[in-house]
Amino acid sequence: MPGDIPYWGAGNIVDYIDRHLFDEDLVLLGEDGAPFFENDRDVAFSVSGPIWVNNHIHVLRPFPERVEQRFLAYALNAVDYGLFISGSTRDKLTQEDMMRIRIPLLTDVSQQRRIADFLDHQVGRIEAVIRLWDQQSISINEAHQAALLNRTFGTAHIKTGSAGRWHGTVSLAAGAAVDSTPPSWARRRLKSVARRSYETRGDRDIPLLSLASAGHLYLRSIDRQPPAAESLPRYLVVRPGDLVINPMWLIGGALAVSSMNGCVSPDYRVFRVDDSVEPRFLHHLLRTKPFIDQYRLYTRANTTFDRRVQQEDLDNLPISLPTLEQQRHLATKLDRLTRDIEDAQRLVSTARSLLAQRKRSLITAAVRGDLDPATMSARIERMATA
Repeated sequence: MPGDIPYWGAGNIVDYIDRHLFDEDLVLLGEDGAPFFENDRDVAFSVSGPIWVNNHIHVLRPFPERVEQRFLAYALNAVDYGLFISGSTRDKLTQEDMMRIRIPLLTDVSQQRRIADFLDHQVGRIEAVIRLWDQQSISINEAHQAALLNRTFGTAHIKTGSAGRWHGTVSLAAGAAVDSTPPSWARRRLKSVARRSYETRGDRDIPLLSLASAGHLYLRSIDRQPPAAESLPRYLVVRPGDLVINPMWLIGGALAVSSMNGCVSPDYRVFRVDDSVEPRFLHHLLRTKPFIDQYRLYTRANTTFDRRVQQEDLDNLPISLPTLEQQRHLATKLDRLTRDIEDAQRLVSTARSLLAQRKRSLITAAVRGDLDPATMSARIERMATA
């Protein structure tokens, strides 16, 4: 039942409920599915008070006479987990491997506490700036979506309360957006302008492609991610202008129009687009927020096994199209806008990454005893006021 008690998953609070399993000072460490190889995210957390945990996270009770709770969490966030992680499809830290982890531990708990106090202060400042960059990223995305709505629907204001011919259980979100487009635009279903292709690779030497959630297809490195030999013949052939969709991650925007010949995983969907439609316009349209919201309505959950959008639902997606000439004109503008947005997001990502690296380096140096908290704090303050 809903409540105010944190419910912890592998690397974060996933919900709030009305009951608890623990009510004490603990350190939580991810077990499987935690971001062990993402430097900007923590895998260990110092918690106090009532909580519930699922079976994807380890629960540790620190010995207070030997280790300061926060210091232990910081030390575990400085570990190189590449030495301890197992699992071929999902990163997993087993209890046996967790017990092999060695951390630097000062015998003086009061010194551990001073280091934890120092890190609380300095890490808090860094994370505050990271949150500002995250907000900047959100603002950029919101500006992008507003521009997409204005061009792909002919308006930035969707009449969500209207009722029209496209409404119903299969088009509740996208249908409202389609109803908001200019009356002169053609109303269609996706299946009438995009036909699914089942052409397979067979034994031909065709390069492998991968689909990024940012909406791009790129050459896949088989050295890093070799596909199973028996599955290669079933890979789907992709030609320039084809629409490629990953039905497992449509809610993340995983669809793109190909600019090259290649082949993709048989778990994807490949569509040949009708000559009356500009594929690039269709690509931008299907990545707008109304369609992302529509994909969420089609899925049962955000879990791996429940988020696939079914073929029938894809076929019946409602779309609205201006003339082919207008589609091409709008697609060119949106291509340019999207490139500018991606450039801006790369700058934000770089700044955020540098801060995350600074945070991780500071934690590592502090828990290993490579810096004196008092001296370092004074130096940081001087730099801040210089």
